Amino acid sequence: MWRAKIVNLKQLETFVVVAMLGSFRKAAEHLHATQPAISLRVNSLETSLGVQLFERRHRDVRLTPIGHDLLPMAERIVRLAHKFRDSATAKSTLSGTLRLGVTETVVHAWLPSLLNQLHGRYPEVDVEIRVDVSSNLRNGLVERSLDIGILLGPVSEFTIDNVLLRPIEMVWAVGTEMMQKVDGFRTVADLATVPILTFASNTRPYVEIRDHFKSLDVDHFRIFPSTSLFACLQMTRDNIGVGALPRDIILDDLASGRLIEIELDWRPSALQNSVSYPREPWNPLVEQVASLAQDVAGDRVT
Repeated sequence: MWRAKIVNLKQLETFVVVAMLGSFRKAAEHLHATQPAISLRVNSLETSLGVQLFERRHRDVRLTPIGHDLLPMAERIVRLAHKFRDSATAKSTLSGTLRLGVTETVVHAWLPSLLNQLHGRYPEVDVEIRVDVSSNLRNGLVERSLDIGILLGPVSEFTIDNVLLRPIEMVWAVGTEMMQKVDGFRTVADLATVPILTFASNTRPYVEIRDHFKSLDVDHFRIFPSTSLFACLQMTRDNIGVGALPRDIILDDLASGRLIEIELDWRPSALQNSVSYPREPWNPLVEQVASLAQDVAGDRVT
């Protein structure tokens, strides 16, 4: 008599994580298990199914065609099982450490509001914050060293889910003394005579500004990139140059008159941020944080 062989959830979860990370060793670290235990789970699953899910290579593993076909179904089963388990637990009882990556723009714009709301709803959750440029945060998400990131997105990676946030406008801003020098400027080409203060050279705003000046055939222009957005803001306040800055971080300066926005014929494109997080393994907390971030970012009206 034919008897169905049992496939358990732990085997399916291991299959999903090994496929996601491409390595038994990395999967073992991720699941806090030994590498032999991971190998045994995968071997048992393959035996139960009667198929080979992975091609074993020297340093990594690759899905076989049948493994690739079965992966989406396994992901859905694991996700549903996690949701089933967590739906029995009140959201207020969520606990643990959330590894959150953010850009400096988010830090100065509305991160404190997000953290206040997060702590109010989930007082047992500790937050480990990493501030970095978007490219490094993306790598952290893909490598699973971050649980969630708020960065220039969306992240184009099939294992990452993205929730888009309200775009943040980029503006040209100057201090009161610098305003006397740039009064009458109407085009970006006019800025070639003063330093331009903006993001680091490995960021999209810097590249856009540099390429725009090159397209104007300006003989000489000066861009002062900074890895610290706060330093860039402070230099703008101190009348060192013209700042190309996110509007959300200078709202108070504009309202007080400490900084003045100038209108030119071009400015860098708005910053499209996203809340991005790994699709698997499912984490109920990151979806709550994504929803909170949408609310907080939307409340910060320019």
